[in-house]
Amino acid sequence: MQNNKGYTLIELVVVVSILSVLLMVAIPGIKKPEANEAELFFEVLEKDLYYAQIKAITDGLSVHFVFNAHEGYYKVMQGRTELRVRTFPEGLNFSGTSMGLSNPRFLPSGRIERSGTTSFIYHGSTIYRVVFVFIRGRFYIEKI
Repeated sequence: MQNNKGYTLIELVVVVSILSVLLMVAIPGIKKPEANEAELFFEVLEKDLYYAQIKAITDGLSVHFVFNAHEGYYKVMQGRTELRVRTFPEGLNFSGTSMGLSNPRFLPSGRIERSGTTSFIYHGSTIYRVVFVFIRGRFYIEKI
């Protein structure tokens, strides 16, 4: 009489294949929490700022942003040419800038023309600021 203490290879293969099928079905159902519209908007704005800076350097012409608070959009412009137009998500309001009447402008050197901040309010409570540092055209976006 033999003492069988273990599983056969076929039994192990069947169990592993069943587990793999269950995992393949279950994993797509597990979703990451979605970022809110404002966070996605500021990711796009950051990419547009980098785009404008690189465009100014490569073309040797200044590129500026025009924020329209009343109609809820911003434009990336080179001279009179619109390079990009983006609308604000619902609930996001442009609250102003510390740069006076000037909109952010990247010079052909890639530097920002004037340092300062541009502020946005999301659903009346969350404040986002785009901070333009004078040195080398650096900027960052912060959530307050």
